[in-house]
Amino acid sequence: MNITNFRDIGGSTTRLGKIKEKRLLRSGELYELSKADKLTLQNEYNLKLIIDLRSSGEVSEHPDSEIIGARYLNLDVLAYLEKGNVGFDNLMQRLDLASVDAHMKEIYSDIVVNKVASRGYGQFLTEISNLSDGSAIFHCFAGKDRTGLGAALLLDILGASKDDIYADYMLTNTMREEANKILCDASTKKHNLSTSQVEALKHFLLVKEDYISETYKTINAIYGSMENYMLEGLKVTPEILDKIRAGCLQ
Repeated sequence: MNITNFRDIGGSTTRLGKIKEKRLLRSGELYELSKADKLTLQNEYNLKLIIDLRSSGEVSEHPDSEIIGARYLNLDVLAYLEKGNVGFDNLMQRLDLASVDAHMKEIYSDIVVNKVASRGYGQFLTEISNLSDGSAIFHCFAGKDRTGLGAALLLDILGASKDDIYADYMLTNTMREEANKILCDASTKKHNLSTSQVEALKHFLLVKEDYISETYKTINAIYGSMENYMLEGLKVTPEILDKIRAGCLQ
C-alpha cells in the first residue's frame, strides 16, 4: 500500500502469545488515499475503527479518507499544547537544530503527566479493547510520535519485550525515509528555509531512542511501571487490559 509509515504490529510472538495479524495497524495520516488503498483496508484488513490522534487543525487541513465500514474517532492527545496547535508547519516555525532534541524529549515526558493526554490515551486503549472484530488503525501526522507511543502501550500490554517495542518504534525512520525527503524538499521551497532550518526539519522528522526513553523514565519515576501508569495514570481497568489481550493475542 502507499500509506506512509503503514505497518501491522501483529505477527510477533511475545511472552504472552502471538499477536494477531490484521488486528492492530499503525500509520501516518490517511489523507487522500487511493481507491486501491481504501479497498485494501476495507477488504483485506476488514478495517472497523480509525483512531486519529491529530489536532483539530491538522484534521481540518488534511481530513482522513472515508473507509466504508470503519468508524472514525479523533482523539487529540496533544490538545494541551498551545491551542492544540501541533501541526507540522506551526512546529517548524518554532524549532531550530539546537532545540529539536530538547523539545521532543520534553513532549515525550510531559505527555505522561498531562491529564488531557492521559484521558486521550486511556480512551484509545478503551476503544481498542471494545473492538469486537476486524482491525483498528491508529495514526497521527507522520505516524511517529503520538502513534509511536500508542503502539508502545499496546505492545507492552501484549507482552512484547522492551527491545521489540523499541524496534517497532525505530522502524519509523526506515518507513518514512522517502516521505521525509519529499517533505523536506517541498518545505524548503514553500518556506524558503535556511540551511540550519532544513537540518532542524530533518532531525524533527526522525525518531530517536532517547525520545521514547524519556517517556519510560518519567513513567518509572512517577508510577514505577508501565502497567501502573496505565492503571493509575490512564485510568484504565485491569478488565480493559485483559480484553485487549483476549482480542489481540492468539
